[in-house]
Amino acid sequence: MKKIILAGIVVVLFAASCIIYVPRDYGERPQYQEEDYYDDSYDDYRSDRNTSYFYDYLSPYGIWTQHSLHGYIWIPRINRYQWRPYSYGQWIWSDFGWTWASRYKWGWIPFHYGRWDWDSNIGWYWVPGYMWGPAWVTWRTSNMYIGWAPLPPNIQFIPGRGIFSLRGSIHHRYWIFVNGLNFTGRNVYRHILPFERNLTIINLTVVNTNIILRNNRVLNLGLDVVHVEQLGKQRVRKYKLQEANQVGRTRVSGDNAIIYKPSVEKSTSSRPKSVLERREAEARVLKVRKQRMEETAPREIEDYQKKEVKILEKSQTEESIALQKRMEKNKQASKNAVEKKKIEQDYQSKTKKLKERH
Repeated sequence: MKKIILAGIVVVLFAASCIIYVPRDYGERPQYQEEDYYDDSYDDYRSDRNTSYFYDYLSPYGIWTQHSLHGYIWIPRINRYQWRPYSYGQWIWSDFGWTWASRYKWGWIPFHYGRWDWDSNIGWYWVPGYMWGPAWVTWRTSNMYIGWAPLPPNIQFIPGRGIFSLRGSIHHRYWIFVNGLNFTGRNVYRHILPFERNLTIINLTVVNTNIILRNNRVLNLGLDVVHVEQLGKQRVRKYKLQEANQVGRTRVSGDNAIIYKPSVEKSTSSRPKSVLERREAEARVLKVRKQRMEETAPREIEDYQKKEVKILEKSQTEESIALQKRMEKNKQASKNAVEKKKIEQDYQSKTKKLKERH
């Protein structure tokens, strides 16, 4: 019986996990509308490379195929359960605003140029772009959580303008949330809450998008650094971004963050040297999913489940403590016994709903 249960766990969890990552079915795709822009000058845009370099560099780390709307797209080869963009790395506050320092050797490309999107058959994929940015994400915050989600391909940044609002919604499972205490940690992926909590946390948070152009620099200022310091209970260090001379991982050393960030020109004539037909790409994804499922030990699945349960229990405890503190504060400010009783009843009701959501 135990073997049957473990086999069932493997099937359920790895229906969403593979070397070429395919997450669970996120349901109906959200509809995005055009965004508003922030005008500024952008007079000195030079090009060191064109997008054909991206095709060659990324080929060993994933596969290229074509998309009916976006042209050539890249599917990363990732060996991590429930992987999502902007999850394996570190957030730093720099002179470009909030900047993603990826742990991947290839991370200097898809987390700073282009956009990410998701498809039910091939999972997360990257759409090439030519404009460098510290991180193409939007944010959500509350008095406890910080969340971020990749901007979809049709939210464009045009030279001379910036993105400061989204009229369409981003699907709840695209978001990544952590407790504000862990946001600036070097290993933020260890603290990511299971996406089953996203719907609840979205209802507790406020969205903010603010990517602008200032002095010929793209800045991501959608997250208030003072608020981050308050949640993290420590001062946020500001790093100076320096351009690396060669490709590779972003390096954080002292007060400097060293990243390879060449200016890139869009090339409409170039194409990847190896492009899989769409059906072939889907078949490749399915094949590696099955291989991964067969190679993964039940023990590994159990360990991941235990980790998720631990994170869930911790987040529930933290939310309960926050509710209790607010109740005590409101009771102290109340004027009579009737108000105090009403506050206690409201607290009990919210605590019950909290447990139900968890």
